[in-house]
Amino acid sequence: MRLAAAACAIAGAVTLAAGSPAHASIDATVTVYRVSGSGNAGSMTHEDVGDIFNVWDRVADGHGVRGSLIDGSGTTLKSIYNGNGNGTFVSFAYDIKPGNKYYMKVCLVDGASDTTPIKCAMVVLYE
Repeated sequence: MRLAAAACAIAGAVTLAAGSPAHASIDATVTVYRVSGSGNAGSMTHEDVGDIFNVWDRVADGHGVRGSLIDGSGTTLKSIYNGNGNGTFVSFAYDIKPGNKYYMKVCLVDGASDTTPIKCAMVVLYE
């Protein structure tokens, strides 16, 4: 009987310790393809652990890559440029809130201050 009581106490403690997550787990990727030819020119990823967003410039094609996080109303919350063209990434963190809708948008652009995207792709994140 003591063993059964101890097992119940342990099970209850594990349930309480698990609790509920701060937000739903969403790992996502959006890819923009080359202007001419085929292949991945750049991408943006979301890592749920730490709410980290990575923006990759995959090829030295003369275009940089701008990754943006946009809220459900269309407001850009965070944006970062990557023009390295060597397949490495740049990152930013943004705390994704439960119950909200977000978009990840990645675009090919000509230079860090270029506001006219050449080609874009977007994906929806739901929390």
